[in-house]
Amino acid sequence: MKKLIALAAVATCGAALAVESANIVGYSSNNHADSQYISVGMGFAGVGDDGVFTLNQLKPTAWDSSSDILQVLSSVNAGTIATYVYYGAWEVGEELAGWYDDEVNPVGDTEFPIGTAFLGNFAAKDVKLQQSGQVLEGATTLDFTGKQYVMFSNILPKAITLGDIAAANGCWDSSSDILQVLSAENAGTIATYIYYGAWEVGDELAGWYDDEVNPVNDVVVAPGAAWLGNFAAKDVKIVFPSAF
Repeated sequence: MKKLIALAAVATCGAALAVESANIVGYSSNNHADSQYISVGMGFAGVGDDGVFTLNQLKPTAWDSSSDILQVLSSVNAGTIATYVYYGAWEVGEELAGWYDDEVNPVGDTEFPIGTAFLGNFAAKDVKLQQSGQVLEGATTLDFTGKQYVMFSNILPKAITLGDIAAANGCWDSSSDILQVLSAENAGTIATYIYYGAWEVGDELAGWYDDEVNPVNDVVVAPGAAWLGNFAAKDVKIVFPSAF
């Protein structure tokens, strides 16, 4: 990609933007039938708490508790550090329905920073998820400073393009930082994206490219769709646009 870089400039990774909410509550549904490995994120904030969401905001309407799990990945080595299972009212009744860890402790109230995503392993290949919460307003910056492996998602309850998001000024190293799209069949990497900032290539060429240096800004990103970031420089901030 060096052939794209006309003038290399030194840029300082700036401060993160504030998270704002429009006090508008909504929901969306995702059908993951026929897919086993799905990167699952949240397109809403918690109601009244703009910076986080809870597992209770993500509700399966079709799920097999004997085989389907959500995995939390380590920011150190991308290994699994937590596993969550949903038990529906159709199995355990309304009072006990919800999310549990692998030791059957309830975890529905566990809070995660906006943008956090999970790797779903849906062996039954018949999962449907409904998510709800408060819609974010204004540009939102996800700050991954100090983290190498980050599973994060489209935080808006609508489809966007890859070109709608960008690395904050200076907050991306194009020589080492990548986004990985994971396969729904085996969770292997099927696409890799790199960001080249205006501080490197100028405004006209700034944007996302694949590993063969083809522009990919027009790639559509569904609500809740997620990537695995491998940020070797550990100094990444990603800016999302307003939902409005």
